[in-house]
Amino acid sequence: MLTRFAVRFVLASTLAGMAHAQSITHGDSTFSVTSTAFTPVFSSTFGDATWKMDATGPDVAYKYSWYYRQQRRNTNFQFGALQTGAIFTQGRKMRITFTDNGANPFGEERFNADLVITLKDGPTPNSARLFSKMRVQNSPNNSAGKVFQFFNLSDLDMPNGTPNASVDDAATYAPTVITQTESSSTDVARMIALNPNRVELSSGLTLRNKLASGSASLANLPGDPIASTTNDNGSAFQWTVTLAVGEWATLYHGLAYNLPAYAQDPCPADLHADDVVDDNDFVQFAAAYNELLCPELPAFCDADLNDDGFVDDSDFVLFAGAYNELLCP
Repeated sequence: MLTRFAVRFVLASTLAGMAHAQSITHGDSTFSVTSTAFTPVFSSTFGDATWKMDATGPDVAYKYSWYYRQQRRNTNFQFGALQTGAIFTQGRKMRITFTDNGANPFGEERFNADLVITLKDGPTPNSARLFSKMRVQNSPNNSAGKVFQFFNLSDLDMPNGTPNASVDDAATYAPTVITQTESSSTDVARMIALNPNRVELSSGLTLRNKLASGSASLANLPGDPIASTTNDNGSAFQWTVTLAVGEWATLYHGLAYNLPAYAQDPCPADLHADDVVDDNDFVQFAAAYNELLCPELPAFCDADLNDDGFVDDSDFVLFAGAYNELLCP
């Protein structure tokens, strides 16, 4: 399976280069990352993302970014320090690939990364979810197993208070969910990660400075009590990943606005993203099941529910269970 995925990954870097869009849309919700010929994705030390719940609503995102640290080159960097990531968008999904990267000598501790961002509009106005799945691989060109650190930083500005240093904003932590609110509205934003090694709740500026230079890790273990904060809030999660040569790992992160937070889509069988698993989804699943093999990267394979590169009987079992339940959680 890993060998086949690696082949598909190489094709992704070629094909994705033909697509330059960096925005995705679902329903009334849109999400964008900043990327131009002169500003690679995840390279800005300031704001680099836009997230609107409704077409005419305010932008709630200031920064959404990924960072890394290598074992030998013990310094934190934004992913924008790598070779320019190739961006491919299709409907409500965005794929960003970084191929054999790491700014270190060939054969040392380079890595591949494949980030899929999925947007799902909420069932009510002013609500949506964003799911991030980051797959990382110790490059097959490396000479030995390596330890990598990966980080996600989310800095949201609640729309009804004053952005940045506003006493209107507050944030609290309960493993492993960070909840952000403001006193001038009923809006709630939530950030969550699956199996992080460390977490920090602080000002966006503090976290940006920590993750853009030096070799600092985040301040807290996931089970630590973390004091609530006010003013300009940011949240960050850190994963420590030990990988053999050629080995992959998957990191999950979720954002939710005025909805409960999930690190992974709790209803992947809802192929039409309408909060029910019904005959419309069955028709789409059956077509993919008949093809068996997923299309080559960078195209998405929504019916591959267990993410193994095939749509087969194991996916059918998962789909049938969700189809029987009908309603998504």
